[in-house]
Amino acid sequence: MKNITLLIVLLLPSLSLAQSKIVIYKQNFAIVTEPITLTASRPETYLVLTNLPATVDPRTLILAHPSKPDAIRILECEPLTRPVDETFLLQLYEGKALDFETINPTTGERRIIRGRLIRAPYTPVEGHPSWDAIVELEGKIRFGLPGKPLFDPTILSTSVKPITMLKIKVPQPGRYQCELCYEATGFGWETIYVINLESELSASLIAQAMIKNDTTKDFYQSQVTLLAGEIHRPRPPTYPARRAIMPMTTAGGETVDEAYPTPEFEYYKFQLPYLVSICAGQTKLYE
Repeated sequence: MKNITLLIVLLLPSLSLAQSKIVIYKQNFAIVTEPITLTASRPETYLVLTNLPATVDPRTLILAHPSKPDAIRILECEPLTRPVDETFLLQLYEGKALDFETINPTTGERRIIRGRLIRAPYTPVEGHPSWDAIVELEGKIRFGLPGKPLFDPTILSTSVKPITMLKIKVPQPGRYQCELCYEATGFGWETIYVINLESELSASLIAQAMIKNDTTKDFYQSQVTLLAGEIHRPRPPTYPARRAIMPMTTAGGETVDEAYPTPEFEYYKFQLPYLVSICAGQTKLYE
């Protein structure tokens, strides 16, 4: 029987002396670099990441050593769980009885009815047909859900956040201080300029940046850089990527790194002079 050693890494930037770095682009995504510590007992081992944003593109994950960028290689990248949503839970209830909440549109009265979910709804990737749910209700078969499904809390035995497992290779067993870099959507920023008329002959211009974090991860004491301009980047996958990370190759035979976007046009960089803390779902204004 083959033994597998797992390194479970909880990404908590606040526990490290080094800060996370976030480069936010105008196209609703960012490149995030987080410091992590690895302790490998063998050259090839498995690394489990438990606190990545749900909006991360797994194709862009990179582990880099500050002094030796090519020392650590990612051989495989596999999402172990998918984010929990209504469709996912309905799939777990196929063939089982389930409560549904209905609301009378006239009186607003709420009523709980019970039916058996024969088939869960399915929203496919592009190019495949979709289908509605099939529910057995009071001895009859109907298409579509009769109301809002109510789930038993015990069904959440799986993680409500995505977990990603990496198979990595290091030069030799030991302890490594390295950086984890990835691309995540859900970030954005805008600039606001305020003109302050101090007198009839003088005025001051104040620039403010409004930063939003629509991911599922909180970031504390991070270095934030804002980039304006059109940026070329790979199209996000429409299904969970289950392959090893490999470099892209253009028609001319040139290798293009998927993780780092390259500018197509002139862009402008603004770096905040202080550390920023922004939690999931927050929008903050910085001067």
